[in-house]
Amino acid sequence: MISYPKYIDSNVVRSVSITTFVLSLLIFLSETGSLRINVSWVLLLLFFDFILRYIHPKLSPNVRFHGLINNKLLKNKTKQSFSPPKRFAILIGIIITGLMVLTKFVIIFQELFVVMNIFLLVASFLQAFYDYCVGCEVFDLLIRIGVKKQPNFENPIKFIKQNTR
Repeated sequence: MISYPKYIDSNVVRSVSITTFVLSLLIFLSETGSLRINVSWVLLLLFFDFILRYIHPKLSPNVRFHGLINNKLLKNKTKQSFSPPKRFAILIGIIITGLMVLTKFVIIFQELFVVMNIFLLVASFLQAFYDYCVGCEVFDLLIRIGVKKQPNFENPIKFIKQNTR
């Protein structure tokens, strides 16, 4: 069994979000008729990438590619962040892209497809350019109201304080 890492590199997460934003924008432009080519296959690519990232980040070609660029080419310093909120955000990504696949290929519900696409665009834009994770905020809210339990890891606040000095 593959164990999910406790911490992941925020720089890689942001880079992957840029790719998600660009691909979502391509899908949106194609669906609204602004782009004259069919990019439905991109939606399937996004969906399966979210699934692979949820299982383990290293299974995703997107994460591996951006990790290589960030760490080897750009030589960015690793910026660790607590992974359970990010993994929850990836789960939301699976649900959103899964609904998009259903509404595009199975039940053909154009309006819901566009709404889900806009949500994905906004969330990936906020993560990529402002380092604001919508799914992480939902995760924190669910913990605060008692729907979800705090992950049973070492204290993430202690980890952050130790690594930001």
